[in-house]
Amino acid sequence: MPSEQEQTRNWSLVLVIGFCSLIFGLGWILLLSKDTPVQHLGRVIGVILTVDIGLLIALAGRKMKGLTLRRRLAALVICVVVSLAAWWLIPTTGGTNLWSAVSVSRSLDEQFQSLPSEAVARAQSLTEDAAFVTAQFPQLGHRWEKSRQDWCERASGHFVSELKTISIGDLANFQAKSSERTRLKQLSPEARKPIERAESHWLRETTDNTINNAKELAKSNPQAAVALLHTFSARLTRIETPYAVRATLLKTRKRTMESLLDGVREDAIALIESNSYEEAVKMVDGLDEQLVNEARQTGLSKELDSLRNGYRYLSELRQIPAP
Repeated sequence: MPSEQEQTRNWSLVLVIGFCSLIFGLGWILLLSKDTPVQHLGRVIGVILTVDIGLLIALAGRKMKGLTLRRRLAALVICVVVSLAAWWLIPTTGGTNLWSAVSVSRSLDEQFQSLPSEAVARAQSLTEDAAFVTAQFPQLGHRWEKSRQDWCERASGHFVSELKTISIGDLANFQAKSSERTRLKQLSPEARKPIERAESHWLRETTDNTINNAKELAKSNPQAAVALLHTFSARLTRIETPYAVRATLLKTRKRTMESLLDGVREDAIALIESNSYEEAVKMVDGLDEQLVNEARQTGLSKELDSLRNGYRYLSELRQIPAP
């Protein structure tokens, strides 16, 4: 039976070990994860508790019957081994232990290295898995980040090369991979610039080509030229288009629409000069709904309404009998 002095010494030892463990544990938790330190609380408690038990047995069990130095040291070693197992196997509050996290990180590195350049959806899924692990073990990010960056560079080069092979004006083919390019740009800020540059270049060339075709068509059929630009513009609304391209297209559409209205006005005047008032009004009112929408979108609704109302008024005046 330990003497009273021995018991006091043992309790003092317990308090000292407990206090030191508390300070050490708090510092350790903060060092592991500054943003969410609580998630490692169970791991740290498991390690410190088993080590403390080993220390207490080794230091405070000297006077206990049957606890020889060899047995106390063996108990200390066992507790240290158990603490190491606890460090690797006790999960964080996020549900992942260090053993699994290291295994997942190694697997992510291998998968990114072998991932095809066009597999954007799979890369996004792997990135989400990586973010989940890194949120709990930030120190493991270096294990896969390099291979992920290498894949992003390969994927960026793949999509840029693919854009260069798409024929000018082939909007359907351009849009086919548009969602994957957008997803890649969200995954990697480094991939955003080269892809956006290639997309803008293709869209500029396609828009310029459509404008040139519309200008040639306007010489013989202004209405068909307006319809061409209107349809092309409607298709571009489903694509992320640079402002400069949209501004150039709108300016051309407005100019073409103004040319069409001038032609309609001239034809109507010629009909009026030959006393064909009703034919003039029918011609002006006969502009189809697509052209009406184009006038509205290009800011020429007032001009079109003024043209229509003017010829209707002249037709009504023509029908009023002379006094």
